[in-house]
Amino acid sequence: MVVPPGAYHDGRLEQCLVCPGTELFIRKDFSQRAGVSIVVLGFVVSCVTWYFYLPYWTFGVLFATALIDVALYFAVPNCLNCYRCDAQYRGLGGLDNHEQFNLETHERYRQQEIRLREAAATAHRQNRQTAQ
Repeated sequence: MVVPPGAYHDGRLEQCLVCPGTELFIRKDFSQRAGVSIVVLGFVVSCVTWYFYLPYWTFGVLFATALIDVALYFAVPNCLNCYRCDAQYRGLGGLDNHEQFNLETHERYRQQEIRLREAAATAHRQNRQTAQ
């Protein structure tokens, strides 16, 4: 893959290597489904222990779930993502200098993708009507 000029600045990736996007964010390199599954499992088990009037077990399960979450937070490394194409970069230096996820920026790219898809579908329909 050819690295575009200006993609690296001061040892940090400034531009996506897959698309021309320059807005990148860091996140934990951990499956969101696995994280939510751990929390839901802790919740379900604590509900069962609460149903059987075992308050110490209930709070023990909840604290254990929180402890697992904190341990994973510190153990799992960060990865860099592109808002535009969702490319992921691992093992790069200077990740801590990038911004965290920004919902407003993500929503802007999501809305742009929807508009482009709708415009392509409209153009495809018009081309089919013209051909008939």
